[in-house]
Amino acid sequence: MCSSDLMLGERLGAWLTFIGENHGRRGLQSLDLARIIIAPRLSHVSRDFAETLAARVEAGATLVITDPDAFSWDIETGPLDRMRTRIVGSTRGTARTADSLVPTAEARKRFGDIGTLPIAPGGGILSAQVPKGAVTLFTYPDRAPAAFSRGMGKGEVIAFAANPFGTRAPGFAAGGWTAFFASLP
Repeated sequence: MCSSDLMLGERLGAWLTFIGENHGRRGLQSLDLARIIIAPRLSHVSRDFAETLAARVEAGATLVITDPDAFSWDIETGPLDRMRTRIVGSTRGTARTADSLVPTAEARKRFGDIGTLPIAPGGGILSAQVPKGAVTLFTYPDRAPAAFSRGMGKGEVIAFAANPFGTRAPGFAAGGWTAFFASLP
């Protein structure tokens, strides 16, 4: 967790609960009542926790993944390729550069008149592999897909190929990130 993660609740005027995988395992925290799950970092996660997230989405939650490397590796069992395909719907993209994400007409219709979403140049920016049946929500300035939405059971997965919660935290600079998060159901 970094300072930009903590700023999200303050900027939105909303209560957030940070739920750690280990606290979930020990029964100290639960995702059972979560309607929206925002996952800024999810590259190294246990298969069990990934199953918990999948079950919650299938039951009706919205999972917003801003980690382009989500579901890459479980330290106990190895690669999570199948789990990533199950939840995200696609494989990991390839490295690329960009400085922003541009909302599509579908994104503007759904999230309101949000602006361009700034991202920190450098690492953590990948091409988006949009699965069949998914809706592209954001593109890079060159119009290549950058984020999409797909149904999963009764819920939804919104997957970004670029993480705004990096070390430079552009997520709360002037732009549409706050409006995007505020518009989630």
